[in-house]
Amino acid sequence: MEKQSIVLYSIPIDELITMIRENVRLELQNYKPAVSEEEELIDSKEACKILGISLVTLHFWRIDGKVKYYRISTRIRFKRKELMEALETCWRYKR
Repeated sequence: MEKQSIVLYSIPIDELITMIRENVRLELQNYKPAVSEEEELIDSKEACKILGISLVTLHFWRIDGKVKYYRISTRIRFKRKELMEALETCWRYKR
């Protein structure tokens, strides 16, 4: 078993706080949550682009329950996968 030595030394509290903040900031920059593209939450404008509809139509589709949405505080978000399913359902009814 290899013997390890520990060296302790004193540093000013401000320097310690700065070191901790810097290390936490670096770790947070490198953190990428594992979210698949299908589970990605997108905003209304992006949802309109995917569906090929206007914001007004998207609003009515939400009210009618044609698309599932998520309210996060004051924001409305959609899952890409669920939008694609809604689009397929819409095309099935039109044919």
